[in-house]
Amino acid sequence: MIIVKKQFSFLKNIDNIISVSKNDIDRESDELNLRNLIRSVMMIQGSTNHFTSDVIYSLISSFETAQKNIHIINSDKYPLALTYNEPTGSIVLNMTFYNTDTITKMSSKEIYSALAYGECFRRLVTRKYDMKLNHAEPIINFLTTVFIRIFGKQYGLLGSFQSELSKVKFLLSTYIYQSFFGLEGKDLYKAAAAISSFDYREIEEQLSKYDFYNIDNLVKSLSDFGAMKGLTKYDFAAKMLRFLGLHFICALEDASRFMALVTASNISGTSLVPSFFYNYNVTEYRKILEISKDIFKRK
Repeated sequence: MIIVKKQFSFLKNIDNIISVSKNDIDRESDELNLRNLIRSVMMIQGSTNHFTSDVIYSLISSFETAQKNIHIINSDKYPLALTYNEPTGSIVLNMTFYNTDTITKMSSKEIYSALAYGECFRRLVTRKYDMKLNHAEPIINFLTTVFIRIFGKQYGLLGSFQSELSKVKFLLSTYIYQSFFGLEGKDLYKAAAAISSFDYREIEEQLSKYDFYNIDNLVKSLSDFGAMKGLTKYDFAAKMLRFLGLHFICALEDASRFMALVTASNISGTSLVPSFFYNYNVTEYRKILEISKDIFKRK
C-alpha cells in the first residue's frame, strides 16, 4: 500500500490533498469554465486515442456528472495545478497555475492532460488502485537515471566519483521504498541493497539516524555519505525546478503525484513536465506507464 503524503516538505505548509466543504468549493467554482472545459475536451474526442480516454470522457459525459467530478477554481494560495478535495471526492483544477482565469485560454490537449493527471491522482489517493512493492523497481531505476543526468557532472558521478553511483542508487532506493511504500527496518535496507548492489553494512549504524520518509533526509544522506558531498536541500530543489518543474518536485515526495505526472507526460500538450521527460530512461518509463495503464483499467 502506497503512502499518501499530507503535506510537502519542499513546499512548506502546502497540502497534498485538500479538505474544503462542498458549499465552499462550489462557491469558488466557475460554472462557465466547467461548461467550456467539457466543450473543449469533447472537440478532440475523435482524435484522442489514449489509455485514459474512456475514463476521462466518462467524467464529462454530462454537465451534472462533470460537476460531481471536477471543480475549477482560481487560488493564488495554492501553487499547484491540480489536487483532490476529500469532502467532495472531486478533482480540483487550479487556473491560477496556468496564469489565466478562463479555461478558453488553455488548449484542449492541455486540459485533457490535466484531467488525466487529476484522475490518476484521485484513483491512488482514494485507494481505488493500490500499487505494490514490486512497482518500486522501475520508479527507482528511472529516478536514478534522472539524478545521474542532472547531478552527475557536478558531483563527478560520471568521472572520478563513478564508484559512488551504487551508493546514490542505494540511498534513493531506501527513500523510495520507505517514503512511497512504507518499508522499514532491515527489510528496507535489504531491498535497497538488492536493487543497487551496494553493501550497506559499512554505513548501517549511521543509516538509523535518517528518516527516509522525508525527502530532506534523502538529500542530507547523499551529502553526508559522500555520494553528493555538499548537496543542500535548496540546491537540490532549485536544480530539479530548473530542469523538470514544480510538479516533478512534488512527484519526488508523493507516489500518487509521481504516477499522475507520468500519466500526464504521455499526453502531448501538457505543461506539467517537459516533453523530454521520458527520454531520461525510455525502458523504465515504459514500465511505469504500464502501471498507469493498469490504474485506468479499474472501474
